[in-house]
Amino acid sequence: MKDYRFLNRMWSAEMNKTIKTLLFITVALSLGACGSDDKLPGGTNPGDQDPLAEGTPLFYIERQVTSEEDELNDPLHFVGGARLVMKARADRAAPETVLSDRLCASNCDFRDLDVSYDGLYVLFAMREEDPDENDNEQYTWDLYEYDIENDSIRALLPNDDASKFNHEITPRYLPSGDIVFASTRQTYTRAINQDTGKPGYSGLEEDRQERALNLHVMSADGQNIRQITFNMSHDLYPVVLPDGSILYSRWDNFTRDAMNLYRVNPDGTRNHIVYGMHSHDTGPGDTEFQFVKANLLPDGRVFVLARPMDSQFYGGDFLTIDITDYVDNTTPTALTNGSGPAQQSITDTSVNTGAQYSTGGYYADFHPLWDGTNRALASWSLCRVQDGQTILPCNDNTMGDAGNQPATPAYGIWMLNYEDDTQVPVIPGQTGVVITDVVLGYVRTAPLTFADDFPFEENNCLNANFKLDAGTQTELCSSQEGVLHIRNVYETDGALNFGGTDVSASYNQWADPSQTTVANRPARFLRVIKGYPEPDRDIQDPDGEAFGRAGAQRMKQILGYAPIEPDGSVKVRVPANVPLMISITDDSGKRLTARHQNWLSVRPGEVLECKGCHTRGSTEPHGRFNAQPDSTNPGAVSGSSYPGATPEILSPFSYTVSGEILNATMAEAKFSYIETNLNATAGQMLKLNRDPRFSFSWLDNDPMADLTAADLESEDPLDPQLPWYDNIPLLADTAYELPTNNFCGNWSYRCRIDINYPDHIQPLWEYNRTGLLTLAHGGDGVTPTQFACVDCHTRTDAMNLAQVPAGQLELTSQVDTGIRMRSYNELFIADIEQELVEGALQDIVCTELQEQPVLDQDGNPTFDQNGDPITQLVEVIVQCPATEGPYVSPAGARSGASNSFFALFQAGASHENYLTPAELRLITEWLDIGGQYYNDLFAAPERN
Repeated sequence: MKDYRFLNRMWSAEMNKTIKTLLFITVALSLGACGSDDKLPGGTNPGDQDPLAEGTPLFYIERQVTSEEDELNDPLHFVGGARLVMKARADRAAPETVLSDRLCASNCDFRDLDVSYDGLYVLFAMREEDPDENDNEQYTWDLYEYDIENDSIRALLPNDDASKFNHEITPRYLPSGDIVFASTRQTYTRAINQDTGKPGYSGLEEDRQERALNLHVMSADGQNIRQITFNMSHDLYPVVLPDGSILYSRWDNFTRDAMNLYRVNPDGTRNHIVYGMHSHDTGPGDTEFQFVKANLLPDGRVFVLARPMDSQFYGGDFLTIDITDYVDNTTPTALTNGSGPAQQSITDTSVNTGAQYSTGGYYADFHPLWDGTNRALASWSLCRVQDGQTILPCNDNTMGDAGNQPATPAYGIWMLNYEDDTQVPVIPGQTGVVITDVVLGYVRTAPLTFADDFPFEENNCLNANFKLDAGTQTELCSSQEGVLHIRNVYETDGALNFGGTDVSASYNQWADPSQTTVANRPARFLRVIKGYPEPDRDIQDPDGEAFGRAGAQRMKQILGYAPIEPDGSVKVRVPANVPLMISITDDSGKRLTARHQNWLSVRPGEVLECKGCHTRGSTEPHGRFNAQPDSTNPGAVSGSSYPGATPEILSPFSYTVSGEILNATMAEAKFSYIETNLNATAGQMLKLNRDPRFSFSWLDNDPMADLTAADLESEDPLDPQLPWYDNIPLLADTAYELPTNNFCGNWSYRCRIDINYPDHIQPLWEYNRTGLLTLAHGGDGVTPTQFACVDCHTRTDAMNLAQVPAGQLELTSQVDTGIRMRSYNELFIADIEQELVEGALQDIVCTELQEQPVLDQDGNPTFDQNGDPITQLVEVIVQCPATEGPYVSPAGARSGASNSFFALFQAGASHENYLTPAELRLITEWLDIGGQYYNDLFAAPERN
């Protein structure tokens, strides 16, 4: 029998080691005088105004601890059995009102408390249990506001169809009086889907488990709802920073699966990462930390809840993070000399979310008091051990007993002084209960009101700035576009490095158009790609094979191309209010660098500024303009020309950002020249184009004449060797349709290029074309011959007799597995070599010698005189290795097998001129975005 009586006497000593605090352990301790004339540790003196005094109500939410893990990436999960409680003051004995009983007579869940800056109102989210998940009635998270003075509760949003269908959580008051919150409404996403001919739906997050939460802003009366972020997964937990901007947690799901801190203005502009991309292994012993529930201390410091993505204990530790001087725990901004750490625990306890037992317990919420005393109310569960039916304190003996296990958490509310590390209980903990939210109803200092808030509301567009002509600004607003400006695509992580190669010795030569021709510049075009939001399965449920060989890439839509100028800069109009990715390509459309795996977005009228590019594994600051080193592209001083370029185009401006003097790039100068000096026709050159075109030469062939739109276009639109869609031969001879929609010819923000393998790639293999076949392919290299790829790359010849497909590659449209054609599988999946055996096509037979026992006539093993088994080598048939293929790679047109594929079509190679540059460009961009089987969700077959 175990005897732990002596351990109870040791408990206080053990806790002092881990908490370093004067800790009253008796959980049942009543603080009947708390907040009256007795001073709590670190508190105000008797008689002073105290947030804990009578008349300052305490609000908290109790939720049930379940056997399921609490998952940060499943914020819409319903727990049930929750209570929203108001106490007259922060005192266990104070009168309490269970506000949740007024809203919910059955089983409900509550979350996300926030108090207005004047201390008069409280926001929260509530969800009722769905009594019948099989019916069509929706039960969603909805927002409510409690009026403290009038003791009343109101729903913030009308009970219309949108509210019944959509979830709203994590509300926060803005200093303007508006409210920012996370919602699945996706108001602009739905409208844009409809505007491009699709149903008006909200997209699922990238794991396809629930609709994605994006940040929205609304008026205090629930009107004027506008979406301000456009992530393909969840954006949530907003908090207003002292300057009026919003810090929030973004689930960077695609290839990272991490919660990072981002910053956005209340109008949706300047949305960028702030902190955390490479700081998720900074827990004790390099264990996992995710960053959620950001908030502010009274001195302006940011703190967050740091915990694993999945947890059985619902909590973690609260850390302050220096987001001003750091982008990661040990990575300072370029303007900062420091080595970190940027993260510091507020609680100063031994919280260890990666261990079986966290001796410092777990924190679920932290609410600082704005009274100058460095105190906070915290939701905290002590470390406890389950020994059968007995709950014991954590220490070496109890934690070391293999028969014991961590006890179910019991979160209570504690008063913590985070300067002298003391804490005392306020509300005792209950086993199986987590207090997720704690707030006090009192006045706090409001941040600044964001200056652009109201003008953006009125016309859903930004006011003009010096980087755009007034006419362009007006057009951007009406066409729902913004502008993307990258200073230098040859810059990677703050250095002149392109594709892993130091280009500092070549850059100045490339930037001078008199020294390097257009054809000899490595980076030619910027391809802009849009994420394709996927709807609920009851709207469209595509077969899983529709996503292709690399299913994690999901479906993507190409929006168009923009030229890259000699100095590596690019400035172009792009669609607003959608998730964007970018790729840098050569003149044939092949991506030159790794995929950009993070979503960008712009708001109407916004100019999004980027200095350069970034490699995925690099820890250098990126995506945060003022955290990066000075730009490697100095530009040209306002009023001056560019080296080797026409003197007619001058730098339009110079400006300063965070102390860095920035001169206009060539892209900015060209953009400004076109929008102010050329006619409306040339304005199309400021937009994306469906083709990689607009090769601006920068050379002035007639210095005495003004530049015209024709001078800026150096390519002959009738040249059939240009990789433009109009040069695809099938267009002239068949009913073949391009992957473009109706808005791509004269490009608008609604242009979408959806490449579907069955519709756009397979026809290339089957098209009967006329060309010169080599001797190896049945021609003489001189006489034009009609042929199709499937003439050779098929298992039957012209007489319908079996043959080995040329190169062991079959390109026929016969359905092979599921919904996929045989050609698709043959291209991407390695296969066993085939051969003809007596006129039949079959996989080759492979054999190997295997040692087997010699059997007697009865089938029993035989033995030699020493009693050892007698064996012999026998040739047996075995599975042959897959040695043929793959022939292309979903990693891109320049990756792996794809290089060998495209090499076949180069000058002097076996398939020279068999496919046109336009056809090869189509295959190129299809592979570059992932080689999906379908990229149009509503064209794909549905799951059976």
